[in-house]
Amino acid sequence: MAKRNSKVSSQLFARIKDEIPSSETLALMAIERKLGQRNEVETYIRENFSALITELLDDVYALYRECETHSASYIIRKEIEDQLKPDDGKEKVLLLLESSFGALDRFFLSLSQSRKSRAGSAFQVVMSALLAKLNYPFESQPVLADSKPDYVLPSVAWYKHNATDCIILTLKRTLRERWRQVPTEGNSGSTFFLATIDGDLPENELHKMGQLNVRLVVSKQLKAERYDSFPSVISFEYFLEYFLDPAMKRWKVDGAIL
Repeated sequence: MAKRNSKVSSQLFARIKDEIPSSETLALMAIERKLGQRNEVETYIRENFSALITELLDDVYALYRECETHSASYIIRKEIEDQLKPDDGKEKVLLLLESSFGALDRFFLSLSQSRKSRAGSAFQVVMSALLAKLNYPFESQPVLADSKPDYVLPSVAWYKHNATDCIILTLKRTLRERWRQVPTEGNSGSTFFLATIDGDLPENELHKMGQLNVRLVVSKQLKAERYDSFPSVISFEYFLEYFLDPAMKRWKVDGAIL
C-alpha cells in the first residue's frame, strides 16, 4: 500500500508541476502588474526597493497559490472521476477517498515542499529583474573558484581580473544557521552582501556576521524595527546608493563596464 501511495502521489505531483507556471513566469507577471504602467520606473524602484521586494514576493506567492489551488483541485477531481463508474454512489466515493488518504497526504506534503523551493527562486527572479531595470551589471549563479553565490557584480571576467573590486551578493529568504556558509562563497571578494527578508536573526548571530565582514541587506522596515543598532545591517536602498552606485563609477573609469 505504501508503495502504491508513493507512486500515485508522484504521478499527481508530476501532473501539477506541468500545470503551474514556473517561478520565473509568475515573478515576471507580478513585476509587470506592479511596474508595467508606471512612469519613471527607475526612480520609483530606487525609492521603493525595500517595499517592492516584499510586495512582489507576496504577489508571486499569491499567484502561485491561486494556480496551485486551481490545478490541484482539478487534478484530484479528475483522478477520482477516472476511478469511478457512472453509477457509483456516495458510499463508493467516500471509500475511494479513504483508501487514497495516504497518497493525498504525500501529495500535499510535496506541494508544501515545492512552495518553499519556489519561494527561494522567486526571490532571485525578482532581485534580478529589479537590478536589471536599474541597469546594474551582474552575472547570476557564477562559479567563483569553489563557490557559487547568487550574483557577482559587475562580471565573472572582472572577478578574475580584480576580485577585490567586485561585489558578491547572495540571497536567502530565511537564515537560521545557513548564513555561516556565506563567507566561503566568493570569499576572495572584498565586499560580501547577504540579502534576506528574515527578521528573526538573534543578536549573537548578527555580531558574528559583523566580525566576519558579512553585511546583511534587508528592507528599510526591518532595519528600523529589528536591526537598527547593528551597523553591519543595511537597507536595500543604502546598498544601492552607497555601494552599487560608487562601484558603478569606479567600474566605468577602470574599464570593467562601458
